[in-house]
Amino acid sequence: MDYASFVRALEQRRAYFKAMGARATDHAALTAYTAELTPSEAEAIFQRGLAGEATADDTTRFTGHMLLEMARMSVEDGLVMQLHIGSYRNHNDLIFARFGRDMGADIPVARPDGLDAAPPGGLATVVRAELRHGFSLPGIELDVFTAGDLSGQRDADKASRKMPARRKNQIDPLELSPGDPVVHEQHGVGRYVEMVQRCYWSYLRIYAPGGSELLETSGLKKPLSETGERGTAVFAGHFVLSPSQQHVVTVRYRLPLDLAQPYRLFVRKQAGTFATPLHVTAGACAWDTDLSRDRTFTCPEPER
Repeated sequence: MDYASFVRALEQRRAYFKAMGARATDHAALTAYTAELTPSEAEAIFQRGLAGEATADDTTRFTGHMLLEMARMSVEDGLVMQLHIGSYRNHNDLIFARFGRDMGADIPVARPDGLDAAPPGGLATVVRAELRHGFSLPGIELDVFTAGDLSGQRDADKASRKMPARRKNQIDPLELSPGDPVVHEQHGVGRYVEMVQRCYWSYLRIYAPGGSELLETSGLKKPLSETGERGTAVFAGHFVLSPSQQHVVTVRYRLPLDLAQPYRLFVRKQAGTFATPLHVTAGACAWDTDLSRDRTFTCPEPER
């Protein structure tokens, strides 16, 4: 494996994704630094990387060089080049475990070699240091978290080594009060809240043709009817869903008499959700299905 083969492989994958409908590329780098390497320099760093011998300077220079290479490829294949600079990816264990890498929840981050002055506001600054636990200084609006604070796992000391493994870093939840600082094994640092605050708050919005009339709802809190985009009628509301529970929402509304036939309804699946059961009734038509994907309903149904 050599550097030239690596570049050709990238070009081939870009061509494949473009053929599948891709229109843009996304490039994550800690900084926007670029550096043009000679073919021999790129090959030498590439081989050191394969051997696990690349230095920090190698990483910086090769990353900068590859940004230029990707820009060249974008000029040639027409894919829009998006720069995702200074982002900390895959820090949310829950999203990573459920959906895999690079699925969102990124945060802006700076990674200086050290801290000789106060870190900039609005960024999460990551540095390497010897620190057993974090602390807060409200006077200067500074919060410091260690890797152990974020993951819920700390280096074992003599006292913790004497405890059973299942009890390390754990306390009885019944001893907690609302507002107590806690570390969750998936969500990281947070504050303890009561059960009702851990429920799912789900919002529902239905866009109907202009002139439609909301007749009744069940399963929604504070339902409302309003005028939406392009003169549509919007029926909306929310409900609270406790963990592991199910909830049924029913919405009945009357369509305007002059509505053109046939009637079509489009229901969009929310990203990240599972196959939510769905029952739809429209006049003499009825469907029982789920939202494993987007659904379109037509009434009367077209003849086959």
